[in-house]
Amino acid sequence: MLRDKPELMALSIAVAIIIAGILTWIRSESLANTFLAAISAAATAAAAIMIKEIDIGLKQLRFEALDKAYDALDKKEFKESVEKVCNSYSRYSQSRDSFEALQKCLEYYARGSENSDTSSARALVRRPSIELNKTGYLIYRGFLDHRYLAEEFGGLVVRAFACMRPLLICLRNTSEDLRDKRWFMRRFALLAELIAESFLKKRWKQYFAKLLTAQTNPKDGPGLSLLALQLDAYVKCVEKTSHEELCTDYLPAISYSKQSRCAEKYNEALYELRRNNKLEPRRLNELAEELVKACIIEGEKKDDLSLVWDDWLDDDLRKILKKLCGYRPPRKVNQK
Repeated sequence: MLRDKPELMALSIAVAIIIAGILTWIRSESLANTFLAAISAAATAAAAIMIKEIDIGLKQLRFEALDKAYDALDKKEFKESVEKVCNSYSRYSQSRDSFEALQKCLEYYARGSENSDTSSARALVRRPSIELNKTGYLIYRGFLDHRYLAEEFGGLVVRAFACMRPLLICLRNTSEDLRDKRWFMRRFALLAELIAESFLKKRWKQYFAKLLTAQTNPKDGPGLSLLALQLDAYVKCVEKTSHEELCTDYLPAISYSKQSRCAEKYNEALYELRRNNKLEPRRLNELAEELVKACIIEGEKKDDLSLVWDDWLDDDLRKILKKLCGYRPPRKVNQK
């Protein structure tokens, strides 16, 4: 019975030790020494039991968080919702406007047109972005080991975030104050993504590169790779909004350095995108592959290329990311 009630157990042990101390005093020469020793021993025993119980409670909470995260990310519904977003880019070679959700969202931001809205974009990303945000929050609060997320679901997290990224950026830009570069909407999903990509770059760099260059839905013909989607979203943003600074969000985050091969390829890709906004999927994929090769496979630093800009993060997210992974994504202030 006492095992189910740790507080009662601790109190019982403390009382027993005090009684033992008093009985010892009867035969002792010093009342003060014996009594103080009894109290000290009782307090130590009680504290040890309570600390043990707290430790067990924390382990139970972490196990429950782990179970919830696994249940959420491994569910068929979650994986299907991710593929639905990714597959919305299918048959891209037949129609430049096949991804209507992004088109409508950009039009809504640019002109507030009555014929355009953000509902289709929200419907696509709602389920997967909520689950990623929950997982990131569990890590943020210390209930979920970040290594578990990276080892078990790193590839899925990167794929999910990459497919949602253009839509999430557009939705954020239509609902939040752009004078504040930090994200509020789904900000913990950013943490989940950065933990996953940091781990993959460090342990499985080739796999991470393969993820970014894999086409979204190759069975339907030539499609865009995950990184090429970001390049094309930038082009679409410029076409619809004519807001160059705002549209930089859609580009992959690149660490800028004049001596960097990564920055060189980035500048070349950006020049071509600005010069020709009607590039075919094949060429967009080629530009993405060149970036991946220069920034990831041959990159000198693991933060040369990311799917998250550092400017999007709150200071507390930066701190916990540095503590957990020693990682920081590129900052826009470095871009020229």
